[in-house]
Amino acid sequence: LAENMERQAPEVPAREPPDQAETPVAAPGEQAEAKEAPIEQVAPVRDQIHISYSARDRTWCELLKTQLKPVTGALGLSVSSDLDLGPGEAWEEQITNALGRARLAIVLVSADYLASDDLMERELPRLVELARSGELSLTWLCVRSCVWSSSPLVEFQAAHDPHAALEELP
Repeated sequence: LAENMERQAPEVPAREPPDQAETPVAAPGEQAEAKEAPIEQVAPVRDQIHISYSARDRTWCELLKTQLKPVTGALGLSVSSDLDLGPGEAWEEQITNALGRARLAIVLVSADYLASDDLMERELPRLVELARSGELSLTWLCVRSCVWSSSPLVEFQAAHDPHAALEELP
């Protein structure tokens, strides 16, 4: 998983110095016209791993966060999920912010995940969109048996053989 994150991390292009040839020079006695510098788009900081999961799979999320702790620290990343939200916090805004900072998204798939309207209509489409545009890497784990093959996740590489859900492994 760590190798996958390093290999698939979107590259941020280096900034080039402004071209000196474009600076207007005035003839003696005239003032040079000032050109407005183009506004540079700054790429967002991608320093998080986001875990998307159903509330019924909370234990799996907690286990994954524990397993990722040594890796994330070594890579200078943090892990985000809705486990980080406190009572009364604006969850949708927090999730949107977390997705904006995610380098990698890990989806914990189960029948409950696939049955969640919020996840399937809001969060997962946004993750798929970001992955298709190359803004983050997306992988998934089938934590409990389900019909994952009919979901949009089928186009993304699972982190294990999804035919054997994690709960079924010895």
